[in-house]
Amino acid sequence: MLGLILLPMTPVTALGFSLLIGFLWLATVPLTGSYTGVWMIAMGLGLMATLLHLPINDTPLDAK
Repeated sequence: MLGLILLPMTPVTALGFSLLIGFLWLATVPLTGSYTGVWMIAMGLGLMATLLHLPINDTPLDAK
């Protein structure tokens, strides 16, 4: 990560950083298994956020 900050931004450094981060990310995520539970939790959190934000009144303060 520090190398990306210290090196000049070129297409080669951007691609190299992307490849490195992609490789490290894929190394932490299992390639097999069911993500159904994760999707259900994500949908539940999204629904909860929607319900929490519904009562917000976003009209301008000048309008009366």
